Amino acid sequence: MEEEITKADKDGDGLATTDEMAPELEELTRKGMFQPSPREITNQDEIKKEDKSVTGR
Repeated sequence: MEEEITKADKDGDGLATTDEMAPELEELTRKGMFQPSPREITNQDEIKKEDKSVTGR
């Protein structure tokens, strides 16, 4: 399962969030073997906003 999570982790934060779900992880989720993290819980959106204000991008 670790390999599937690593493949799905597009932003490199070590978590597979609901917006990064790959078909393999969706199947594991249906089987009750995996539960993705909602993006909101990881606070990544807040971090991105802070980065923009510091870098001006």
